[in-house]
Amino acid sequence: MAKFKGKAIPRARIEKILQAVPVRVPILWYVEDDMVTLVYQKRFTRFERIIYRVIGGPSFIRRPMDAMSSRVWLMCNGEHDVKEICDVLYAEFKEDVEPVFQRVVRLMEILAERNLVRFRKDKGPVKGIGPRSKRYVENVQKVQDRKGKGRKAKKKGTKGS
Repeated sequence: MAKFKGKAIPRARIEKILQAVPVRVPILWYVEDDMVTLVYQKRFTRFERIIYRVIGGPSFIRRPMDAMSSRVWLMCNGEHDVKEICDVLYAEFKEDVEPVFQRVVRLMEILAERNLVRFRKDKGPVKGIGPRSKRYVENVQKVQDRKGKGRKAKKKGTKGS
């Protein structure tokens, strides 16, 4: 049995994890200098939403990834299972990525918790999950931020009328 976070993982569970096929959800992301940057909408709690409306601020999270995470993200296209991803990472990064299985599984857990990746049983191409240009992502953010500010301005304008 392998260990993950100090807990023993049964062999059947390991096989199930290794055969899972991760697929990116369709969010905004781009590649710059071989590093992936994810851009996605913030999910506010009720309290955070109130503070956001009063104070303002960006409504998107821009999350740059390191080289290893970027490589994993690029391989989450529905055509590679977790075992293949582990093999490729070990071939590229050698000792820097050890222990590869634990690191990849933890990254997959984080991405799944944030609803950035889903898992399938079968391999196959997925449409609509490719990268966008950095300029496109910035323009989408500007439009979304204007929509939020526009609602505030209309509310303020109607009170004075």
